[in-house]
Amino acid sequence: MRRKKVGLVERVRVSGPKGAFWINAKVDTGSERTSLDSRLTRKIGLGPVLGYVKIRSSHRDTSMKRPVMRIKLDIAGEKFTLNAGINDRSRLRYRAIIGKDVLTAGHFLIDPAKPKPKPIHKKPKP
Repeated sequence: MRRKKVGLVERVRVSGPKGAFWINAKVDTGSERTSLDSRLTRKIGLGPVLGYVKIRSSHRDTSMKRPVMRIKLDIAGEKFTLNAGINDRSRLRYRAIIGKDVLTAGHFLIDPAKPKPKPIHKKPKP
């Protein structure tokens, strides 16, 4: 089986009952679980919260509880349904983090030299 390559940033499709969005997501081998922006989950109608997971901060000596929801995610031509952590990513560059859960399930190879996808603009340019 030939393994698919993903870059450090990948274009992914996240879908729910109210629609779907294509977004650029950061691939993070240090993250056990995929994470999604809470505002995006509301826009596509995800829910209910299945439970909470304790997340250890990588840059602080603290941990926090985050809600977990079931999401549908398409990446590199593969489709996944998985439990993802939900948090406010509005001040961060990427609206989603692709964690080891997806990377392992998809048997993806990470290629840091793979070009990043172009930014997705909220409004089309005139």
